[in-house]
Amino acid sequence: MQKTIIAMLLGVLSATSVQAQTCPAVSSISQTPKDVGFLYKAPGGWEGESPNADEGDVKTFNFANALIKPNAVVCGYNGDNKSVVELTLEKAVTAAEDFHWQDGTCEGSDPAKCAFN
Repeated sequence: MQKTIIAMLLGVLSATSVQAQTCPAVSSISQTPKDVGFLYKAPGGWEGESPNADEGDVKTFNFANALIKPNAVVCGYNGDNKSVVELTLEKAVTAAEDFHWQDGTCEGSDPAKCAFN
């Protein structure tokens, strides 16, 4: 009986554990023209725009940083021709432990090192 209860509790705890998330991979970002500039989206509700971008800039993006704001996380990408875009996920998050966060900011070239919950 005790083994059954322990097994059930472990199952509940593992089912409710929080999976760390990261900024979108560059390969998942889509670019759509607007009247001025472009709209950028990635799966999971990520959105951003850039009035100064050129068509095809998304192919040159590299992850640059992540910033935790109240009720949102913002991921920055830099590209060729000085193109810059920030994708925002409207969701309250916290920095994941044991990652490169300092005062709500994480910089680097690998979004996996800037995980959040």
